[in-house]
Amino acid sequence: MPSTHSPTSPLSSPSRHSPPRSRPSSQSIPILEGLGSLSEVWSMPEQWVIFKQYLTTLSEGEDSEGNPLSMVRYATFLELYARLDMEYNSGAYRDRLVEMIDEIAEHEEQFLGRERCLRCLDSGMRREVLENIKMVKAGGEAGPTVFIVIYPRVVEKLEEMLGNYQNMVMEEDQKKKKENR
Repeated sequence: MPSTHSPTSPLSSPSRHSPPRSRPSSQSIPILEGLGSLSEVWSMPEQWVIFKQYLTTLSEGEDSEGNPLSMVRYATFLELYARLDMEYNSGAYRDRLVEMIDEIAEHEEQFLGRERCLRCLDSGMRREVLENIKMVKAGGEAGPTVFIVIYPRVVEKLEEMLGNYQNMVMEEDQKKKKENR
């Protein structure tokens, strides 16, 4: 990330765009403690790191050059977006916000690229966000609203992946319990 500013960890972000709760607490299933919802995982840095490690093992395929489209891209986008939102809410200067918008738009994962675009986005959403970025570069308002149209889709995809992760954790726990019998 080509930022000269030392950003605060988005994991402790008080951003209003932190992931919403998706499921009730997992208190009744100890193995899922801290994994009850995306916002719960997000709020616990250790769990977030573990969840991201899981996401690195998943892929949406490859681009034309054979580079993997890892699911961790969604978590990376969310972290960058939450950081942008936090800076915006703390009154950051426009130049800093434009820099952060560029960081997201020009990220090596090409979240909005023609070929490497996040698969949960449709072409209309992509087009709208790219137009928002152009307006910012032309002097328009800089802030998280540039990406707001895609934020819910990214969160939805991460919630789906968290559900898959929860299932995997429970299956592994069941397997261990059977082996110990």
